[in-house]
Amino acid sequence: MLDLPEKDKQNVLNETQSLVKLRSEYVIQYYYSWIECNCLYFQMELCFDNLTNFLETKKLLFNELITKFDCYISLVMFRELTECVQYLHESVPQIIHRDLKPDNVLISMDGRIKLCDFGLAKEVANTDWYRMSKTKHTADVGDLLYQAPEVNSYPIDYNHLIDIYSLSLIGSQIFGFDSYDIIDGKYVLILKFYKILNIIIFFIKFRENINNNIANNVIKDIMIKMNALLVSMSVNMYSQNGSTDWRQRPECSHILSQLQTFMINERKIYQNEFKLFCERIIERQCDVIYKLFMNLKPFCEIRMSNIKTGTFNLK
Repeated sequence: MLDLPEKDKQNVLNETQSLVKLRSEYVIQYYYSWIECNCLYFQMELCFDNLTNFLETKKLLFNELITKFDCYISLVMFRELTECVQYLHESVPQIIHRDLKPDNVLISMDGRIKLCDFGLAKEVANTDWYRMSKTKHTADVGDLLYQAPEVNSYPIDYNHLIDIYSLSLIGSQIFGFDSYDIIDGKYVLILKFYKILNIIIFFIKFRENINNNIANNVIKDIMIKMNALLVSMSVNMYSQNGSTDWRQRPECSHILSQLQTFMINERKIYQNEFKLFCERIIERQCDVIYKLFMNLKPFCEIRMSNIKTGTFNLK
Protein backbone atom coordinates (compact mmCIF):
# COMPACT_ATOMS: atom_id res chain seq x y z
CA MET A 1 0.00 0.00 0.00
CA LEU A 2 2.81 2.40 0.89
CA ASP A 3 4.52 1.69 -2.44
CA LEU A 4 1.48 2.73 -4.49
CA PRO A 5 1.59 6.02 -6.41
CA GLU A 6 -0.33 8.81 -4.70
CA LYS A 7 -3.06 8.74 -7.37
CA ASP A 8 -3.67 5.01 -6.83
CA LYS A 9 -3.77 5.49 -3.07
CA GLN A 10 -6.42 8.15 -3.52
CA ASN A 11 -8.44 5.84 -5.76
CA VAL A 12 -8.32 3.09 -3.14
CA LEU A 13 -9.41 5.54 -0.46
CA ASN A 14 -12.23 6.85 -2.67
CA GLU A 15 -13.51 3.35 -3.34
CA THR A 16 -13.47 2.44 0.33
CA GLN A 17 -15.36 5.59 1.29
CA SER A 18 -17.91 5.07 -1.50
CA LEU A 19 -18.57 1.43 -0.63
CA VAL A 20 -19.01 2.23 3.07
CA LYS A 21 -21.74 4.74 2.14
CA LEU A 22 -23.44 2.62 -0.54
CA ARG A 23 -25.50 -0.09 1.08
CA SER A 24 -27.78 -1.33 -1.64
CA GLU A 25 -28.71 -4.36 -3.73
CA TYR A 26 -27.35 -2.46 -6.75
CA VAL A 27 -23.77 -2.27 -5.47
CA ILE A 28 -21.30 -4.94 -4.35
CA GLN A 29 -21.26 -5.08 -0.57
CA TYR A 30 -18.22 -3.95 1.41
CA TYR A 31 -17.66 -5.71 4.75
CA TYR A 32 -14.24 -4.90 6.13
CA SER A 33 -10.72 -3.75 5.22
CA TRP A 34 -7.36 -3.95 6.93
CA ILE A 35 -3.62 -3.42 6.32
CA GLU A 36 -1.29 -6.36 6.80
CA CYS A 37 2.37 -6.67 5.72
CA ASN A 38 2.12 -3.37 3.85
CA CYS A 39 -0.86 -4.65 1.85
CA LEU A 40 -4.43 -3.37 1.96
CA TYR A 41 -7.06 -6.15 2.08
CA PHE A 42 -10.78 -5.87 1.40
CA GLN A 43 -13.44 -8.29 2.51
CA MET A 44 -16.31 -7.91 0.06
CA GLU A 45 -19.34 -9.76 -1.22
CA LEU A 46 -18.48 -12.85 -3.25
CA CYS A 47 -19.88 -12.67 -6.78
CA PHE A 48 -20.31 -15.38 -9.40
CA ASP A 49 -18.75 -13.64 -12.41
CA ASN A 50 -18.44 -10.36 -14.29
CA LEU A 51 -20.17 -9.14 -17.44
CA THR A 52 -17.09 -9.60 -19.61
CA ASN A 53 -17.03 -13.33 -18.99
CA PHE A 54 -20.81 -13.55 -19.22
CA LEU A 55 -20.82 -12.04 -22.72
CA GLU A 56 -18.24 -14.58 -23.87
CA THR A 57 -20.35 -17.39 -22.46
CA LYS A 58 -23.51 -15.99 -24.06
CA LYS A 59 -21.76 -15.90 -27.42
CA LEU A 60 -20.82 -19.55 -26.99
CA LEU A 61 -24.40 -20.49 -26.12
CA PHE A 62 -26.22 -18.54 -28.82
CA ASN A 63 -23.57 -18.50 -31.57
CA GLU A 64 -24.08 -15.61 -34.06
CA LEU A 65 -27.88 -15.66 -33.97
CA ILE A 66 -30.40 -13.88 -31.77
CA THR A 67 -33.12 -16.04 -30.21
CA LYS A 68 -36.03 -15.08 -28.03
CA PHE A 69 -34.07 -16.36 -25.04
CA ASP A 70 -31.00 -14.32 -25.90
CA CYS A 71 -33.17 -11.24 -26.42
CA TYR A 72 -35.11 -11.88 -23.21
CA ILE A 73 -31.98 -12.34 -21.09
CA SER A 74 -30.29 -9.30 -22.67
CA LEU A 75 -33.28 -7.06 -22.02
CA VAL A 76 -33.59 -8.04 -18.37
CA MET A 77 -29.83 -7.78 -17.83
CA PHE A 78 -29.66 -4.32 -19.40
CA ARG A 79 -32.68 -3.20 -17.38
CA GLU A 80 -31.03 -4.32 -14.12
CA LEU A 81 -27.78 -2.59 -15.10
CA THR A 82 -29.68 0.62 -15.85
CA GLU A 83 -31.39 0.38 -12.45
CA CYS A 84 -27.95 0.18 -10.83
CA VAL A 85 -26.82 3.36 -12.59
CA GLN A 86 -30.13 5.04 -11.74
CA TYR A 87 -29.52 4.27 -8.06
CA LEU A 88 -26.18 6.13 -8.19
CA HIS A 89 -27.54 9.10 -10.13
CA GLU A 90 -30.56 9.52 -7.84
CA SER A 91 -28.57 9.14 -4.62
CA VAL A 92 -28.12 12.16 -2.36
CA PRO A 93 -25.49 13.37 -2.96
CA GLN A 94 -25.47 12.16 -6.53
CA ILE A 95 -22.72 9.72 -7.52
CA ILE A 96 -21.11 9.57 -10.96
CA HIS A 97 -19.36 6.23 -11.44
CA ARG A 98 -17.03 7.49 -14.22
CA ASP A 99 -15.62 4.04 -15.00
CA LEU A 100 -18.52 1.90 -16.21
CA LYS A 101 -17.37 -1.05 -18.30
CA PRO A 102 -18.15 -4.81 -18.43
CA ASP A 103 -15.30 -5.65 -16.01
CA ASN A 104 -16.98 -3.45 -13.38
CA VAL A 105 -20.39 -5.09 -13.74
CA LEU A 106 -20.71 -8.18 -11.55
CA ILE A 107 -23.24 -11.01 -11.32
CA SER A 108 -23.95 -11.88 -7.70
CA MET A 109 -24.30 -15.42 -6.37
CA ASP A 110 -28.09 -15.11 -6.60
CA GLY A 111 -27.92 -13.83 -10.19
CA ARG A 112 -28.35 -10.08 -9.67
CA ILE A 113 -26.45 -7.39 -11.56
CA LYS A 114 -24.24 -5.22 -9.31
CA LEU A 115 -21.69 -2.46 -9.81
CA CYS A 116 -18.17 -2.43 -8.42
CA ASP A 117 -14.90 -0.45 -8.60
CA PHE A 118 -15.73 3.02 -7.29
CA GLY A 119 -12.13 4.26 -7.29
CA LEU A 120 -12.96 6.98 -9.84
CA ALA A 121 -16.49 7.68 -8.60
CA LYS A 122 -17.37 11.26 -7.71
CA GLU A 123 -20.01 12.74 -5.45
CA VAL A 124 -21.89 15.77 -6.75
CA ALA A 125 -23.55 17.82 -4.05
CA ASN A 126 -25.40 20.17 -6.40
CA THR A 127 -28.18 18.26 -8.15
CA ASP A 128 -29.66 21.23 -9.97
CA TRP A 129 -30.08 19.76 -13.48
CA TYR A 130 -29.34 23.08 -15.21
CA ARG A 131 -26.18 23.87 -13.25
CA MET A 132 -24.85 20.38 -12.72
CA SER A 133 -22.36 20.53 -15.60
CA LYS A 134 -20.76 23.53 -13.88
CA THR A 135 -19.46 21.29 -11.09
CA LYS A 136 -15.68 21.01 -11.28
CA HIS A 137 -14.52 17.65 -12.61
CA THR A 138 -11.22 16.13 -13.65
CA ALA A 139 -10.39 15.04 -17.17
CA ASP A 140 -9.14 11.69 -18.45
CA VAL A 141 -11.16 9.40 -16.18
CA GLY A 142 -12.22 5.82 -16.85
CA ASP A 143 -11.47 3.29 -19.58
CA LEU A 144 -10.88 5.05 -22.91
CA LEU A 145 -13.04 2.51 -24.74
CA TYR A 146 -16.09 3.57 -22.70
CA GLN A 147 -15.16 7.18 -21.99
CA ALA A 148 -17.50 9.92 -23.19
CA PRO A 149 -15.76 12.43 -25.54
CA GLU A 150 -16.76 15.45 -23.44
CA VAL A 151 -14.59 14.20 -20.57
CA ASN A 152 -11.54 15.51 -22.43
CA SER A 153 -13.16 18.69 -23.72
CA TYR A 154 -11.73 22.11 -22.94
CA PRO A 155 -12.88 23.69 -20.79
CA ILE A 156 -13.87 20.52 -18.92
CA ASP A 157 -17.64 20.29 -18.99
CA TYR A 158 -19.51 17.08 -18.20
CA ASN A 159 -21.92 15.57 -15.69
CA HIS A 160 -23.55 12.24 -14.78
CA LEU A 161 -24.53 11.68 -18.41
CA ILE A 162 -21.02 10.35 -19.08
CA ASP A 163 -22.28 7.20 -17.33
CA ILE A 164 -25.17 7.02 -19.82
CA TYR A 165 -22.66 7.11 -22.68
CA SER A 166 -20.69 4.24 -21.13
CA LEU A 167 -23.95 2.38 -20.51
CA SER A 168 -24.84 2.66 -24.20
CA LEU A 169 -21.57 1.00 -25.24
CA ILE A 170 -22.03 -1.79 -22.71
CA GLY A 171 -25.54 -2.19 -24.11
CA SER A 172 -24.17 -2.47 -27.63
CA GLN A 173 -22.08 -5.44 -26.49
CA ILE A 174 -24.95 -7.07 -24.64
CA PHE A 175 -27.19 -6.90 -27.72
CA GLY A 176 -24.48 -7.60 -30.29
CA PHE A 177 -24.33 -4.24 -32.06
CA ASP A 178 -21.16 -2.66 -33.43
CA SER A 179 -20.07 -0.14 -30.79
CA TYR A 180 -18.62 2.19 -33.43
CA ASP A 181 -21.98 2.32 -35.22
CA ILE A 182 -23.63 3.32 -31.94
CA ILE A 183 -20.99 6.01 -31.29
CA ASP A 184 -21.39 7.36 -34.83
CA GLY A 185 -25.17 7.51 -34.38
CA LYS A 186 -25.94 5.03 -37.16
CA TYR A 187 -29.41 3.53 -37.14
CA VAL A 188 -28.41 0.13 -38.44
CA LEU A 189 -29.52 -3.40 -37.85
CA ILE A 190 -26.80 -6.00 -38.18
CA LEU A 191 -27.65 -8.41 -40.98
CA LYS A 192 -27.48 -11.42 -38.69
CA PHE A 193 -30.71 -10.32 -36.99
CA TYR A 194 -32.57 -10.92 -40.26
CA LYS A 195 -31.14 -14.41 -40.75
CA ILE A 196 -32.98 -16.19 -37.95
CA LEU A 197 -35.27 -18.16 -40.25
CA ASN A 198 -35.57 -21.07 -37.83
CA ILE A 199 -34.87 -19.06 -34.64
CA ILE A 200 -31.69 -21.08 -34.08
CA ILE A 201 -30.38 -24.37 -35.36
CA PHE A 202 -31.01 -26.38 -32.20
CA PHE A 203 -34.74 -25.51 -32.44
CA ILE A 204 -35.01 -26.76 -35.98
CA LYS A 205 -36.54 -30.18 -35.22
CA PHE A 206 -39.48 -28.38 -33.59
CA ARG A 207 -40.00 -25.88 -36.39
CA GLU A 208 -43.38 -27.35 -37.31
CA ASN A 209 -44.69 -26.21 -33.91
CA ILE A 210 -43.25 -22.71 -34.01
CA ASN A 211 -44.49 -19.71 -35.88
CA ASN A 212 -41.11 -18.45 -37.04
CA ASN A 213 -42.38 -15.39 -38.84
CA ILE A 214 -44.02 -14.03 -35.70
CA ALA A 215 -40.95 -14.83 -33.59
CA ASN A 216 -38.56 -13.20 -36.06
CA ASN A 217 -40.68 -10.08 -36.38
CA VAL A 218 -40.88 -9.67 -32.60
CA ILE A 219 -37.11 -9.91 -32.23
CA LYS A 220 -36.43 -7.69 -35.24
CA ASP A 221 -38.77 -4.99 -33.89
CA ILE A 222 -37.10 -5.10 -30.46
CA MET A 223 -33.60 -4.88 -31.97
CA ILE A 224 -34.54 -1.90 -34.15
CA LYS A 225 -35.94 -0.07 -31.12
CA MET A 226 -32.95 -1.05 -28.99
CA ASN A 227 -30.56 0.26 -31.62
CA ALA A 228 -32.34 3.64 -31.64
CA LEU A 229 -32.33 3.82 -27.82
CA LEU A 230 -28.60 3.09 -27.60
CA VAL A 231 -27.86 5.72 -30.27
CA SER A 232 -29.80 8.31 -28.24
CA MET A 233 -27.80 7.35 -25.14
CA SER A 234 -24.47 7.81 -26.92
CA VAL A 235 -25.10 11.27 -28.42
CA ASN A 236 -21.74 13.01 -28.66
CA MET A 237 -19.87 15.68 -30.61
CA TYR A 238 -18.99 13.13 -33.32
CA SER A 239 -22.51 11.79 -33.91
CA GLN A 240 -23.36 11.64 -37.61
CA ASN A 241 -27.14 11.73 -37.19
CA GLY A 242 -29.28 14.08 -35.12
CA SER A 243 -28.02 16.00 -32.12
CA THR A 244 -24.35 16.32 -31.21
CA ASP A 245 -25.11 17.79 -27.77
CA TRP A 246 -24.34 15.24 -25.03
CA ARG A 247 -26.86 16.99 -22.76
CA GLN A 248 -29.59 15.42 -24.90
CA ARG A 249 -28.83 11.95 -23.60
CA PRO A 250 -31.79 10.46 -21.72
CA GLU A 251 -31.93 9.92 -17.98
CA CYS A 252 -32.09 6.40 -16.56
CA SER A 253 -35.78 6.78 -15.77
CA HIS A 254 -36.55 7.41 -19.45
CA ILE A 255 -34.38 4.48 -20.54
CA LEU A 256 -36.20 2.16 -18.13
CA SER A 257 -39.61 3.29 -19.34
CA GLN A 258 -38.53 2.54 -22.92
CA LEU A 259 -37.18 -0.88 -21.99
CA GLN A 260 -40.49 -1.76 -20.38
CA THR A 261 -42.19 -1.41 -23.77
CA PHE A 262 -39.62 -3.74 -25.37
CA MET A 263 -40.12 -6.70 -23.02
CA ILE A 264 -40.98 -10.01 -24.63
CA ASN A 265 -44.33 -11.55 -23.82
CA GLU A 266 -43.34 -14.66 -21.86
CA ARG A 267 -46.43 -16.55 -23.02
CA LYS A 268 -45.16 -16.44 -26.60
CA ILE A 269 -42.21 -18.67 -25.73
CA TYR A 270 -43.00 -22.32 -26.36
CA GLN A 271 -42.25 -25.19 -23.99
CA ASN A 272 -40.22 -27.04 -26.62
CA GLU A 273 -38.03 -23.97 -27.07
CA PHE A 274 -37.54 -23.72 -23.33
CA LYS A 275 -36.63 -27.39 -23.05
CA LEU A 276 -34.01 -27.09 -25.80
CA PHE A 277 -32.64 -23.93 -24.25
CA CYS A 278 -32.11 -25.82 -20.98
CA GLU A 279 -30.47 -28.71 -22.81
CA ARG A 280 -28.05 -26.30 -24.48
CA ILE A 281 -27.15 -24.74 -21.10
CA ILE A 282 -26.39 -28.18 -19.69
CA GLU A 283 -24.47 -29.29 -22.78
CA ARG A 284 -22.21 -26.23 -22.72
CA GLN A 285 -22.11 -26.08 -18.88
CA CYS A 286 -22.96 -22.37 -19.00
CA ASP A 287 -23.30 -21.94 -15.25
CA VAL A 288 -23.31 -18.16 -15.41
CA ILE A 289 -26.23 -18.14 -17.89
CA TYR A 290 -28.07 -20.54 -15.59
CA LYS A 291 -27.48 -18.30 -12.55
CA LEU A 292 -28.72 -15.19 -14.32
CA PHE A 293 -31.65 -16.88 -16.02
CA MET A 294 -32.92 -18.34 -12.75
CA ASN A 295 -33.06 -14.84 -11.30
CA LEU A 296 -35.29 -13.57 -14.12
CA LYS A 297 -38.40 -15.34 -12.79
CA PRO A 298 -39.26 -16.46 -16.32
CA PHE A 299 -42.45 -17.85 -17.84
CA CYS A 300 -42.16 -21.26 -16.17
CA GLU A 301 -40.16 -22.68 -13.30
CA ILE A 302 -37.18 -24.90 -13.83
CA ARG A 303 -35.52 -27.17 -11.34
CA MET A 304 -32.05 -28.36 -12.26
CA SER A 305 -30.77 -30.99 -9.84
CA ASN A 306 -27.31 -31.05 -11.33
CA ILE A 307 -26.16 -28.82 -14.18
CA LYS A 308 -23.07 -30.99 -14.77
CA THR A 309 -24.90 -34.33 -15.11
CA GLY A 310 -27.68 -32.74 -17.14
CA THR A 311 -30.69 -33.91 -15.16
CA PHE A 312 -33.52 -31.42 -14.94
CA ASN A 313 -37.26 -31.18 -14.46
CA LEU A 314 -39.63 -28.68 -16.01
CA LYS A 315 -42.57 -27.50 -13.99
